[in-house]
Amino acid sequence: MYIFPDVRHGRNRCWKRVSSCRRRSSTRSCRIGAAISVADSGTIIKLLIEKFPSQVEAIELNPIQTAVQIDPKIVVAFFEFIATHPDLKMAYLSSISGVDTTTNIDIVYFISSIEYKHKLTVRTKVDRQGGKIDTISTVIKGANWFEREIWELFGVEFVGHPNLTQFLLPDDWDEGHPMLRDWTGRNFVKMPEIGG
Repeated sequence: MYIFPDVRHGRNRCWKRVSSCRRRSSTRSCRIGAAISVADSGTIIKLLIEKFPSQVEAIELNPIQTAVQIDPKIVVAFFEFIATHPDLKMAYLSSISGVDTTTNIDIVYFISSIEYKHKLTVRTKVDRQGGKIDTISTVIKGANWFEREIWELFGVEFVGHPNLTQFLLPDDWDEGHPMLRDWTGRNFVKMPEIGG
């Protein structure tokens, strides 16, 4: 089965499903199935805010990428909702990043729907020292190694993670979390500031 854009409705708005193609003598005929609706940023945000009022805030709306800030207490329920909702089906996790803002550690999830072509950036904040957040690896299996990497490099504990062990740094590493802005290790060399 192939999916082609229906140019009459605009490339990003409506897609037609080609359900089957048959070869008849030297020509090929294809039956066009039902259109697959692609929700816009506003519709996605509306769904999320209706489900999680006062726990989801839109921080960026554009046709390519929608971004939301969520309460860290709802992270598992949030990802279960967007992965299973029939109009979203966002279950492809492309990355999780950690960002040290010097006051918090931001956990940034990049997730999308293969079927509907939706993309969503989900941002949440945890404490910089001893920060904890529930694992989403029970909902989205692809989160496993991303969460291990953030735990190892930033020190954020993913509660309920099945295998929170080191895999990037050496087994005998005892110098803390090297991606924190104030980290200094034994062989750390501070580079001079550029500009002035």
